[in-house]
Amino acid sequence: MTKPSVLLRHLSDTLKPNQDKCDAFVNVWISSAKGIVVHLQKRFLFPPQLEDIRWSLDLRTASDAKTK
Repeated sequence: MTKPSVLLRHLSDTLKPNQDKCDAFVNVWISSAKGIVVHLQKRFLFPPQLEDIRWSLDLRTASDAKTK
């Protein structure tokens, strides 16, 4: 998880917004980072994949002689 000081430096160097905006982002990160990371960890990187197919065939014929 990114430390607030690293986030502040990265925002200031990369995006170059004013200091108030950087401080706002960092404050939200400080108060919500854990919840955001936990939420993202619960999401799948890959969609669920089919692992097994089980099926049965229920077939009836019109004549008992044909069932064998």
